[in-house]
Amino acid sequence: MHLFRLNTKRENSKSFYVIHEDTCPLFHQLKHYIDLGEFVFCSTAMQRARELGYKEVDGCSECCRACHWRYN
Repeated sequence: MHLFRLNTKRENSKSFYVIHEDTCPLFHQLKHYIDLGEFVFCSTAMQRARELGYKEVDGCSECCRACHWRYN
């Protein structure tokens, strides 16, 4: 299981909120985030983020490739 964080700061109004796994180099550099919890799959973390009201969610291209829009 891994801890997942949601970056609550988007680059612009058209970008996504990005989810990062604790193995990601960016994980500890995030300044605006919420901890989503520990999950086995990034898809479960994405579901949790949506439950919290973050509808436009994407997985990090480095650590959550299975949930990143370009790879689905």
